[in-house]
Amino acid sequence: MSPFTLFSRLLALTPALPLCAHAQDSPRPFSPDRPSFTGSPYTLDPGQFQFEMTIGSLTRDKTNDAGAPTEIEVIGTGAPTLRWGVTDDFELQLAFGGLLIADARTPSGHQRLASAGDASVSSKINFWGNDSGDSAFGMIPYMSLPVSPPASGDRRVTGGATFPLALALPSGISFGLQAGIEMNPNETGSGYGAVVNNAAIAGVNLTPKIGGYIEIFNVKDTRAGNAWENSAGLGLSYRYTDDVQFDTGVNVGLSEVADDLELFIGFSVRR
Repeated sequence: MSPFTLFSRLLALTPALPLCAHAQDSPRPFSPDRPSFTGSPYTLDPGQFQFEMTIGSLTRDKTNDAGAPTEIEVIGTGAPTLRWGVTDDFELQLAFGGLLIADARTPSGHQRLASAGDASVSSKINFWGNDSGDSAFGMIPYMSLPVSPPASGDRRVTGGATFPLALALPSGISFGLQAGIEMNPNETGSGYGAVVNNAAIAGVNLTPKIGGYIEIFNVKDTRAGNAWENSAGLGLSYRYTDDVQFDTGVNVGLSEVADDLELFIGFSVRR
């Protein structure tokens, strides 16, 4: 299980599409940046704040590297993100990796490791469709901040960007696509290598307060010629009030190198 796979899903850089297109009303409809992998191109209204956090997550994976079967279970909590609307089409975000407790079981024994993820700072820029129209497109550039203890995270800066596209379809269905690239330091020697990702999502309002989505996404670390990590996800959101939302979901690995299973629950609050 690569560090990119583990931390990117806990950080709030893995947003969910809004379940409907924006109207001309102000403030804009509540649009949390979680819980799906696919990004959202919509930004907050100027002066608005939004807090989003993972209450808990459980990730399980079985691998067989060099003939040694390994079972990995990771429990995560925290990973808070603070969003701030700066202008009509621009917002800033600050995210933290949260607390992770990993258990690894091999034929030779059992090992447990607790760690905290690095922080990241990002922005979101909307190019069109923030307040009206049947489509929207944006960019989310981000950069890691190596603030965790040396044993917990990588001490070198990483960075990248995702490019989300949202489309409003008939019958209240929304659809989105995303492409992204991240530059990570090489494990041996100096320099950086690219990690690319793609995603597609379809969402629908099941009731006035409950929304659902289904998505597929993949990640490929090009530094060592690794295979694609292909996954699929299902999720539900519950709109408790106009400014409070709870979410839960599951991601399932579709390829051998992807995590086998991930369960999560979280919430978002707007002020």
